[in-house]
Amino acid sequence: MASDFMEHPLTTLIKRDYKKTMKKISMKKAMPLAALISLRIFALIIMRSLLFSGLFLSGLVSSGLFSSGLYAASNDAQPFLWKIQSRYSTVYLAGSIHALNDDYYPLANSYLSAFNQADKLVLELNIDNINPAKAQALVKYKTWLPTERSLEEYLNQEELTLLRHYAKQAGLTYATLIRMRPWMVIETLTGYQLRQSNFNTGKGVDQYFLTMAKEKKMPILELESLEQQINAMADAPFASQLAALSLSLKQMEDNSYLTTMADYWQQGDNQGLYNFVYQDMQNYPAIKPMMIKLLDDRNRNMTDIIGIYLATHQTYFIVVGALHLSGPQSILAMLENKGYKIEKVTSPN
Repeated sequence: MASDFMEHPLTTLIKRDYKKTMKKISMKKAMPLAALISLRIFALIIMRSLLFSGLFLSGLVSSGLFSSGLYAASNDAQPFLWKIQSRYSTVYLAGSIHALNDDYYPLANSYLSAFNQADKLVLELNIDNINPAKAQALVKYKTWLPTERSLEEYLNQEELTLLRHYAKQAGLTYATLIRMRPWMVIETLTGYQLRQSNFNTGKGVDQYFLTMAKEKKMPILELESLEQQINAMADAPFASQLAALSLSLKQMEDNSYLTTMADYWQQGDNQGLYNFVYQDMQNYPAIKPMMIKLLDDRNRNMTDIIGIYLATHQTYFIVVGALHLSGPQSILAMLENKGYKIEKVTSPN
């Protein structure tokens, strides 16, 4: 089922750069590179900024994956939202799923109430501020394996067979995929699956509030740069990228994973989300270095910036990928360790 998938402007740049690069590496066919998003392995982390970021956010989306909207109109739905206060400032910290559909709207009134109290919106990355030339240069540098290297040197026969199968299914070129770094192969396959679903990033939580902020002429700040977000994926240890690619290939047919994550998000259950997603780290410890770079390291940096906001005399509405607010190394945990008062925002039943 085709969707009204909104292609991120960075994806257009990658496709354009791809055509130029292919002339240099002696490939017969060109393949359209998919959006830079991984819902499965990167678990909603950068889904908005590099397809987007995430968040977001890891993973593989299949046709109609989120179509049920199980909690969208349920009395059990709770906002994925927290209030942090200092002596001077208030921060509302909202967890985002970076690609949604109409079944998940309208959002809970608690989100809108918090947003309307804010002086400024803060995102991981404001996609409207992406510099096309810089984005193109960064992605070009991080996409390809060294000359004469191939993923056939690193993947086993079962994994290569799966890669051939899904490349054919997605209308991609196997000879091109094996020349890419593992993180980009994951993104490419995920982009294909996202386009087959009824989800698009234009209806992600972060994009929703970005649009509202622009309408209100509200100042928009960023927690990260484009380079930081790309590096978080592309500079993860190569062995860990390979492990993540292997896991992705084996779980391509898992249609329940993202539905379950969306249900935890709709319930405002950050601990449940953490426990569910981190099963993979327990079962596949080789991916842990990548997850640390994608989550823990970035959480530390974002927490430091949020601490600066809490020393001002303003109110901020901050939107980050939901997994950044989940687990013992989350932004919430780090802020609590610094002594800030944290309150879960709930909706009345």
